[in-house]
Amino acid sequence: MRCPACQQETFETADLCSQCGFSLPALEKLMGFAPNLKPDVTDMAGELSKKELNMVRKGIARLEHRFPQVRCAVVISSTPPNITLPLHAFWLFNKGGLTSALERGGANRLVLLVLDPEAEKLACMIGYGLEPFVSEGRLLASMQAALASLASGEIGAGIVACMDHLGTHLAEVAESLHKAFDTGEEYQGLENLETNNAAALAF
Repeated sequence: MRCPACQQETFETADLCSQCGFSLPALEKLMGFAPNLKPDVTDMAGELSKKELNMVRKGIARLEHRFPQVRCAVVISSTPPNITLPLHAFWLFNKGGLTSALERGGANRLVLLVLDPEAEKLACMIGYGLEPFVSEGRLLASMQAALASLASGEIGAGIVACMDHLGTHLAEVAESLHKAFDTGEEYQGLENLETNNAAALAF
């Protein structure tokens, strides 16, 4: 993984970043208590209409039905002025109550989308269990699939486009793994893979 503050490569078990000294306890002290997030969609900015909310929930259900090991959550919120969106996403991912104590390390396969409509920025963070299969480039490509809709104010459609793109990639990974096990060949999708558990961009 990379440090969400300075992007230096680090390890899940590290207490703090060796490059910048960032730590989750320090971020928690700065931010205080995290909001009580819903397991699917938390719209603290009030951006989604009822129709869009249902659309996003259906998109989440479609992804989770297709991949029962994966869980997906969406948070729409302004980023606090004292931190960046990636740090905000990291804080919500770890302190928002979206995962249980059993979902640690490789057992954590959460996908969290955090959208800041005021700043026009989107971040995506994944659990360690998905890191070997979803590179930073794939995360960025999935978010880029949402840009056209987000730029035109269609937030629900943008979020669903991002999830559908990620689902297509996961299906390709699953097919490659299936073929690898059938033939005994090494799964080429992991070769020279640059892993990162978060990515962000502006729209």
